[in-house]
Amino acid sequence: MISYPVYNIFFDEVQFTAEITCSKTDSDGIKRGLAVKWANLHGANLFGANLSRADLSRADLSNVNLSNADLYGANLFGADLSNADLYGANLFGANLHRANLSRANLSNANLFGANLHGANLSGADLSNADLSNANLYEANLSRAELSNANLYEANLYEANLSRANLSRANLYVLQTDIWTVYIQKKHIRIGCKYYTSKLWFKFLHSEIKEMDNRALTWWKVWKPIIKSIHKTMEKSK
Repeated sequence: MISYPVYNIFFDEVQFTAEITCSKTDSDGIKRGLAVKWANLHGANLFGANLSRADLSRADLSNVNLSNADLYGANLFGADLSNADLYGANLFGANLHRANLSRANLSNANLFGANLHGANLSGADLSNADLSNANLYEANLSRAELSNANLYEANLYEANLSRANLSRANLYVLQTDIWTVYIQKKHIRIGCKYYTSKLWFKFLHSEIKEMDNRALTWWKVWKPIIKSIHKTMEKSK
């Protein structure tokens, strides 16, 4: 058993001292992960805590207040963060692969470059969050609040965005007669097909036809509309 201090990022002073069982030679990431679990059990305050690179894989952090905490590069693989308060948290480059973030408050959070592959974000509040360069492959964003979110170059391949609020997010959603189209500055997703915008507009008719037996007829109608919307997005800041 060792005493491990956790510092506050705003005041650079000890916020709480956790009593954890580990080797003195274990990494700070392991120690910080154990400190968070100790804090959760003992009701310690995690607001604004320095938890960068903490190893919290598969941890139960449901309903925990981690608002404004620094979780830069943290390993939260498979963690349960349902209903957690992560308002303003720094999750830059964090590993949230298969994490449960359903109904979590992630408004104003920094998720730049975060790995959210397969994460459950259903009903989560991501308003004003920075999701640029985030990996949202197979993520569930149904009913999520994404107004004013930054989705620049986010990977939305096979992401579930049904009933998500995307108002003022830098992502244009076009509902057509057959497929839903998600238009970003550098990528476009049509149905389940996700390619760069440059590649979409270079596809030959024969290549489009191979995607689906309805694709070519549909593409001839919707391509100029999609291209026009994309051109407008490219010009925007």
